[in-house]
Amino acid sequence: MSSADTPMMPKPWNLKTFEIGVPLDCFLEFAPLVLLWKSRIEVGPVPAWSSFTPHDLLPWLGWIAVEDFTNPPVELKCRLWGTQLTELYGYDLTGRRLSQDMQRRGILDEDLSFYEELFDHRRIGLAAGSISWQGREHVSIHRIFLPCASDGLAVDTLLSCAKPATFS
Repeated sequence: MSSADTPMMPKPWNLKTFEIGVPLDCFLEFAPLVLLWKSRIEVGPVPAWSSFTPHDLLPWLGWIAVEDFTNPPVELKCRLWGTQLTELYGYDLTGRRLSQDMQRRGILDEDLSFYEELFDHRRIGLAAGSISWQGREHVSIHRIFLPCASDGLAVDTLLSCAKPATFS
């Protein structure tokens, strides 16, 4: 492996978690997706992934990821990784496990703690950062993470959406 192929050390992202009841304006450009997510809650504090249809997600298709969760230890298996995410990040994670791709995804210990908080406490997550581990600090991304639970309680799926950050 040449030095050009060696991944760089990732820079930490700005990671925040929110209680489910916070105002929608906390979620920036993702407020409409959070509103949809909240509208699908039937039993318990979070919706089931099965409550969504592809039609529901049309405005975000290509930017969506769906990951199945198991714990402990924290493990995510990517069921769906949108085509726009593949273009943005430079790889397709569909069918891949987090443990297989820690370095390629630029995962740090604080990222694992962030995921644990989303799952253990059923919180909404927001992340902002760059793809620094690929030497692409100029590519800034905002990403939201929305927990889902088949029974409305025990989180087993993570719905996320990422977009390139825009500056005004």
